[in-house]
Amino acid sequence: MRTFLYRATVPPGGYTWRVPETGDELVAGDLAQLVNQARAIYARNKVEPPEGLAARIEHSICLQVPESFCGGEHEKGDVVQRMVSARAVKEATALKTVRLKWDQDRFLVPMAEVERRAEICVKCPLNYQGFCTTCNGLKDYVVEAIGDRRSTVDAKLGVCSICSCLLKAKVHISLEALNAARKSPDEGQYPPNCWLFKEST
Repeated sequence: MRTFLYRATVPPGGYTWRVPETGDELVAGDLAQLVNQARAIYARNKVEPPEGLAARIEHSICLQVPESFCGGEHEKGDVVQRMVSARAVKEATALKTVRLKWDQDRFLVPMAEVERRAEICVKCPLNYQGFCTTCNGLKDYVVEAIGDRRSTVDAKLGVCSICSCLLKAKVHISLEALNAARKSPDEGQYPPNCWLFKEST
């Protein structure tokens, strides 16, 4: 497992972790406090925490910060998702949602399609969940873009590792608007089962 090389230094982006079983986003002042918060979440939800919780949280943070901050071996199946800044996420989300300011009726998809997309994103390894999607004003940013629309799995939607935008906003936007907002034709390589390739009929 990966571990911090510089324990006296706060990791880039701070001590943050999303509880995978509940979707709770935790922010703490140090690793011990973060682990205690996680244990409290597990206890409150009557879920048995994984073995070696502290080590797993540390390993998870190591997959998000610069490679040189940590030492140790990667585990099989690790998905390295380097941390993005709140500013980058806001800018990427703004690019995807700008057309909603012109015509929401045209560029928002039905809620059934939102749910279909969200379920695909939740299972996608590029759903970056190490980022606090309710911090730094991002929660209000989503409300401004899509109003009170919510999928039933919003708590499990993070940031798209390809475009850096908030998935809880992206899943509501039509393909017409999203394709027009792509930075370039080769913006990134989305998985073959990504909903971006086909809307439901």
